[in-house]
Amino acid sequence: SNVVILRPVSMIIEKCTIEGSGSGSSQNGLYLGGGVITVKYCAIYNCGDNGLSSIGFTILRLEYVNNGVEQANGDNDFYFYAPTSVTAKGLNYNSGVLIGSYYLFPGMYIEDFAHTEGAHKVIHYIGTISKTDVVVGSGDPEKRTGGSDSVVEILYNQNVTGKQPIAELAPTVFPRVLVADGTERTFRFFVQSVPALTTELWFDVSYVDLAGHPCTMTATGAISARSNAADWTNYIDVTVPAALSESNIHIDCKSNYYSSSSTNKIYIDPKFEEQ
Repeated sequence: SNVVILRPVSMIIEKCTIEGSGSGSSQNGLYLGGGVITVKYCAIYNCGDNGLSSIGFTILRLEYVNNGVEQANGDNDFYFYAPTSVTAKGLNYNSGVLIGSYYLFPGMYIEDFAHTEGAHKVIHYIGTISKTDVVVGSGDPEKRTGGSDSVVEILYNQNVTGKQPIAELAPTVFPRVLVADGTERTFRFFVQSVPALTTELWFDVSYVDLAGHPCTMTATGAISARSNAADWTNYIDVTVPAALSESNIHIDCKSNYYSSSSTNKIYIDPKFEEQ
C-alpha cells in the first residue's frame, strides 16, 4: 500500500479517477516531482497519505478536480513541500492543504471554489483570502451601506507562529488599478475587523509623479475591533499625490496579521469612496 499511484513530470491528466487503498502511510495519489502539470475533470480519493503531493518545483493547473471528496484521504488532500504555483477552477477538497515550503509557496488561486460560481479563494501558507457575499441587515459581516455586494475576507490562522511574513513578503490581498488625472486624490477603503489592528493592514501604492518619476508610498492606520457585524466605521485613507495624467495608480492591499484563532477575521470592502 505504500506506493505512489501516479508520478507525472510534465503532462495533462484528464477524465480519470485515482483511488487509493485507504492504507499505507506513504500512499499518495499524485506525487509531483516537478514540471508543468494540468489535471482536469478528475477525482482523487481514499489515499493512505496525501491525495496530491508536490516535492519539486511545479506549475500546477487544476480544473474541476475533487480531492478527498468522494472518500477522505488518510492525511492531507494537498501537501506542498516544494515551491508550487497553483491555479484552479472548480476545485473541491475535503481535509485541507498542508504547506511546508512557507515563503517559497506563491499561493493557490482558486476560481469557483467547490464548483460554486463566483466563490473565489486564495490559499497562502499563513491562511486564506476569500470572496464573501454580503447583504444588508443580516449575515456576518453585513453589507455596508453603499458598499459592494461582496467583501474580501482575510483569515491568517495557520499554525506558523513566528513565520508570518515581513512586510516585503506579505501576499497581496487584492489589487486596484486606477487612472491618474493629474491631481492629488484620496481613496477611502472601509474595514471591519474582529481583532484590533495597528499596522498589520496596509496599502502599497505605486504611481508616476508629474515629472514622470516612478514613486511608491504606503498607507496604513489603526483599526479598532468591530462592535458588531454591521460596524463599518473603520477605514484607511489612501492619499496619492498628484500623478501624471492618464498614468496608472497601482494600489495593493496587504496584511501580515496572524492569529491561531479561526474567528479573528478581517473584512475589507473593495468598493472605495473617493474623498
